[in-house]
Amino acid sequence: MLKLLEQAVELPPAVLEHQRTSYLDLRNAERHTPGPYAGRTLLYRASEPAPHTVRDERYERTDESLGWDAYCADLTVSPLPGHHLALLDPPVVDTLAELLRRDLPPASPGFSPLPPHHGAAS
Repeated sequence: MLKLLEQAVELPPAVLEHQRTSYLDLRNAERHTPGPYAGRTLLYRASEPAPHTVRDERYERTDESLGWDAYCADLTVSPLPGHHLALLDPPVVDTLAELLRRDLPPASPGFSPLPPHHGAAS
């Protein structure tokens, strides 16, 4: 399918790969049944629908929590200006960074969110 798409339209390979992985992620999410979660949960939610996307009523939610309040006992929803795709670029990503700084504790000294790189030359 990707080969046909690559031949039919001129899109950068990264865009095609993003579309492929987004499709696979959506299929996986549809098969998943979430369970209750009692811990603190932060939802940073785009406040506007994304333009230029296929509308699908299964995902067109208007409730503030997007349904996560049914599973998350300690849910905080923070709306962000803009749409889903705008979250990656300024100024919305700057707003998201400020909210993360506000809502998450500073990392402990020496903490790295990434595992150590094995095989690196010393």
